[in-house]
Amino acid sequence: MSYTIEPNRWTSAPSKACMRGFKPLSGIGFLMNAEIIDAAVKSCLEKSMLNCWQAERIARAAQACAEAGRIAEAIQVSMDIEQLNYQAGRLDDTATLLARMAHD
Repeated sequence: MSYTIEPNRWTSAPSKACMRGFKPLSGIGFLMNAEIIDAAVKSCLEKSMLNCWQAERIARAAQACAEAGRIAEAIQVSMDIEQLNYQAGRLDDTATLLARMAHD
């Protein structure tokens, strides 16, 4: 299913984030066509993959520190992994939600 998108520009008041290409649907949500949703899903999955790859690199560095006997440094290095994993999870959630929207 595809919708016509009017080239309007909508911004949110607090952050001034641009929602270009979306049309409000009776104040409930936005209409998007399948191409936009597919591109957004691909982008979310790509960023999620990059976050996981970066977390793996950090984990390897932390492991190297630990094996060298520098435990405090290993823990300090590994602290960034939690945020990357959290972001990857939220990106996966977003991709799943967008994919569901595309097929409804």
